[in-house]
Amino acid sequence: MAGKRILVIDDEQAFCEMMKELLTSERFEVEYSAHPIVATERALSGDYDLITLDLNLEDLDGSDVWSLYCDSDVPTPVVVMSGYLNEDTRQALKEAGVNYMLEKLFRKSELMNLMQEVIGN
Repeated sequence: MAGKRILVIDDEQAFCEMMKELLTSERFEVEYSAHPIVATERALSGDYDLITLDLNLEDLDGSDVWSLYCDSDVPTPVVVMSGYLNEDTRQALKEAGVNYMLEKLFRKSELMNLMQEVIGN
């Protein structure tokens, strides 16, 4: 998976920096954005192999970003991350077309296993 490009969309700067450190240590190329409008523009560029999307963004809800993304024809897989993934939320996300979810706080092994499932080698 080395060299794959990841976009992290999260309004918590510390989380973005942690993800960048964690993923670059696994030889991913990582960019992040805490601003949902800028992040949406980047996501729609099609320049990434995977996007992680926080469900609860400050200025624009993650589900709004997801809707904009779904209206495009960008094939990049998205992993929705949230500290609030109860069964109702998971079901709503599945109905909206989200295939991959990861609950914050997660172990590095959980993240890497999901990345392997989503983008492979």
